[in-house]
Amino acid sequence: MWDQRGTEHTSHHEETERAQRVFFENVEKLSQAMKDMGNPFQEESRDLLSLDTKDIAHHTAAELIGTHLEKCKVRFQEFMKGLEGEEESTFYEPIKKNRVDFFRQSRECDLKEFFRHENQSHPAALSDGGKLHTCQKSHLTTILESQVTTPEAEPDADTIIIDGAALKAETRSKRGRGVRRRVTGKGKIPSNWRNFLRENDNKAELFNFLADKIARVATPNVVIVTKEEDAVSNRTINLAGVAPCSHEEADTRIFLHARHATEAGSKVIMVKASDTDVVVIAVSVLQALQELGLQQLWVAFGQGQHLRWVPVHDLCCTLAEKSKGMLFFHAFTGCDVISAFRGKGKKSAWQTWDVCDEASGVFSKLSQYPPVVDDEDLKTLEKFVVMMYDRSSTAEGVDDARLDMFARKQRPYEAIPPTQSALKQHVKRAAYQAGCIWSQSTVRPTRNADSCQLGLDQERRSVADRLDRAHPLQRVASS
Repeated sequence: MWDQRGTEHTSHHEETERAQRVFFENVEKLSQAMKDMGNPFQEESRDLLSLDTKDIAHHTAAELIGTHLEKCKVRFQEFMKGLEGEEESTFYEPIKKNRVDFFRQSRECDLKEFFRHENQSHPAALSDGGKLHTCQKSHLTTILESQVTTPEAEPDADTIIIDGAALKAETRSKRGRGVRRRVTGKGKIPSNWRNFLRENDNKAELFNFLADKIARVATPNVVIVTKEEDAVSNRTINLAGVAPCSHEEADTRIFLHARHATEAGSKVIMVKASDTDVVVIAVSVLQALQELGLQQLWVAFGQGQHLRWVPVHDLCCTLAEKSKGMLFFHAFTGCDVISAFRGKGKKSAWQTWDVCDEASGVFSKLSQYPPVVDDEDLKTLEKFVVMMYDRSSTAEGVDDARLDMFARKQRPYEAIPPTQSALKQHVKRAAYQAGCIWSQSTVRPTRNADSCQLGLDQERRSVADRLDRAHPLQRVASS
């Protein structure tokens, strides 16, 4: 009923026009659902199904509803028996309800089995939205520097090896592509230098051009410059020890030149590079170079006011047995081509290594060619990872630690270790990088990586799509 002002007067909220319209629509929908289904009274199956979605309920739910009437009769009979001999007020007390649970708050689940698997396509602890999860690998250099005393002035060296700065292919792809230009001696310098270097072909042609020019520079020193897989020099010398070179990374090629210089009589070598990978590889190859006669190996790390000179020969003495496992440790805890553990940087990993002595043997073993990963190695590495995430954990495997950290300690899913299967693949990838790539820094030609038997396909092994194969590398040896 409506008054003159258009106000609707009802005695109940369900009598409003809107409520009546919604009710009528629902009745039509129910009627249509029953028509689509056919005559429900001719249904012979004992399935309990929804008229709307046609979903069939679990047989336990159908059993509960089927026996509900009998249970109600039992409750009524119990109530009537209770009235015998009782006061009249008992009659007005309610009959006890039957508790019929049609829905579960949570389904039964084997949590141990659940945490053995990742719940997404990429391990949350080892990826960043399907991409590599990176860390500040320079923190490892800071840790290593704290182990030795660095000089205030640049030490003298009879051989200097310069690692030319390079923009990794993966990083370059994120910054877009530039315009292809021809490199000539009389051509103008591009106004947008960064845009020019974004194009990989421009960079490769520029480096080849500079290599030829540097080799013609008149200097009393011997200059050797890499040119793709070959090397050129301003002197007529034997370059068979450094070219042709098929190293997958430029960082390893540095120490091929270091070996060549040592065999030529150099006693003190200075490597100028601002890359933690170079420092780690230098630690691993020092013993081999010392056997050839090298006395001191320095790495000039950093730039400008932050430039310092790391005495690798002193560092190896301080690290002792740890120096043999540095390659795998660095790869396992995250580098340019291998993901780091989310939330666990180099400092956390190093502190864990200090209290997990048994990891040293595995790190050393997988830092050599060929790296062979067995079950005992995986158990040790699992223990290392568990300790890195939770020093107080008593779990021996990462799967048990995942359950404990997530369920009992309420840690976010991204803050727990990867599964055992994901960790196994991570170990294989790190072993390939350390044992098949970095460990062959002083070898030419490199031994076949396929013999490593790590079970990695070509896509997982190759880092050519992330790293340039031929970076500019300059070596100046005093004559």
